[in-house]
Amino acid sequence: MDPMIEDAVGLLIAIIAIGGSMTIAIVSIWLAHKKKKLVLENIHAERMAAIEKGIDLPPSRVEMLISDRQNNPLRRGITLTLVGITVCSALYYTHHEGWVWGLPITAVGVSNLIYFYLVSAKTERP
Repeated sequence: MDPMIEDAVGLLIAIIAIGGSMTIAIVSIWLAHKKKKLVLENIHAERMAAIEKGIDLPPSRVEMLISDRQNNPLRRGITLTLVGITVCSALYYTHHEGWVWGLPITAVGVSNLIYFYLVSAKTERP
């Protein structure tokens, strides 16, 4: 095959991969925003209906919008620790140098795990 065609195919694959990744990220953010908007509209409509009927207002459900996924140091710690170990392993087995670049990611993951265990131990005490 012609080297120029091979270069073009390689460039096309890279463009599609980057474009696809960006599209997935944008659609994910858009869908999360749309979900939050619908939940807020539902809460508002429910509260307005309760006011119109003269019923006591139900407790606020806005905390539904705050996901445990975003503020969970255990999940973040496990994820970052495993990603850091994976980066270290990949760099070590491919280049035998530069593997230390995965250590900061691992350190952040371990610090999140330590934070989780310290906070959970503090809240369990009477």
